[in-house]
Amino acid sequence: MIVDQQIKLAVRDYNNQQVNTVIDLKNYKRQYVAYTNSKKQKKVWVNCFCQNSDKSEWKSKIIYVSDGGACYFNLKIIIEQNNYYEFMVNSRA
Repeated sequence: MIVDQQIKLAVRDYNNQQVNTVIDLKNYKRQYVAYTNSKKQKKVWVNCFCQNSDKSEWKSKIIYVSDGGACYFNLKIIIEQNNYYEFMVNSRA
């Protein structure tokens, strides 16, 4: 629940700053990587994308791209602090 709330908040914050390009979450697939850092904080890295050439590969492999614009974005969430950081939308080539 915290993760989903933070994703929605990050996208809302991003969309509020945009003129032409907005993100509609219902069009995105998501990949989640949960981990604990050296300070014992629980974190989740979330990778989102709206395009993928292989329909099933994304379920077992992390999707990395260097451009693609707003079709690709990711962020990190600190669970205990209930906040997101390092929200990054890819640039266009």
